[in-house]
Amino acid sequence: LGDGPVPAAAASGDFSFLDSVGAKVCVGCSSGDIFVFQTLPEHDDELEITHLATLSSFAEDKSQNFADASPVSCLCSLEDADLASAAGAGGSLAGCPWKNVLVAGHDDGTVAMWTLGDAKASASWRTNVSRYLDGFDKSNDALVSAKLSAGTNQLVLATMSGHIVVLNFAEVQEERRGSMSADSNHLVALQGGTLCVSSVHVTRAHAGWITGLDLTADPATGKRLIASCSQDGSVHAFELLSEDKCTGDQQLLRCLVSYSSQFTQYTGLSFARVGEGSAKVALSAYEDSDVSVLHVRL
Repeated sequence: LGDGPVPAAAASGDFSFLDSVGAKVCVGCSSGDIFVFQTLPEHDDELEITHLATLSSFAEDKSQNFADASPVSCLCSLEDADLASAAGAGGSLAGCPWKNVLVAGHDDGTVAMWTLGDAKASASWRTNVSRYLDGFDKSNDALVSAKLSAGTNQLVLATMSGHIVVLNFAEVQEERRGSMSADSNHLVALQGGTLCVSSVHVTRAHAGWITGLDLTADPATGKRLIASCSQDGSVHAFELLSEDKCTGDQQLLRCLVSYSSQFTQYTGLSFARVGEGSAKVALSAYEDSDVSVLHVRL
């Protein structure tokens, strides 16, 4: 979670400027709390780290005992793709409603959004994925990864059961805000405006635990790309479509390539390169010191 304008170097994929700007580092804990630290560069390549706040998604839930608070299982904020997009649009995040927003996923399916301001942190939204995912059971399922696609107002969640959940957000018109003010499950109040959950799409992408999820954008076309892998040995790459680009029964996740290895348990992945009509996805696997690369044509 960075502050201030984004230098133009980001447009070319160079994010070395992040080494010299103040940033907030957030750490999720098994207690359900989130520690927020401020990092400031000092001389001789040293960093000053200061504790700013401790956030609790369950502090206002009077029915929840402290011992029962669900551990934080994933955190996310603005992705590199959105930083680069902001740089190309003039180098400022001032008009982005997701600026300084932190998303926290918990073992029991709770999703919480926090806005980290200069003086204080405030809770913007909280819900549970079980509202949208039939059969979600906190005893044998959990949120394992989250990615925020700020450019398309979408939040992508991955679960231990192999589901990918895409939440679509839309701007709330002024005349509707009064009638929706009590709808805390769908209304999200951010510093840059008020959004609501307009729709939710669920895909059973894998038969087992999703161990890797990554999001990026093709700099040439602006297409949003999602890649996922699982302990079941399967890997998928999708194009993430926005709501307004889907027609009829078309799914938000358009599969670009699928690959499966019978005797491999994948443990993580990352987009290594995107451009010139293709993408490369780097993969790690259990008990394997090598890194595999999957080539995806766009």
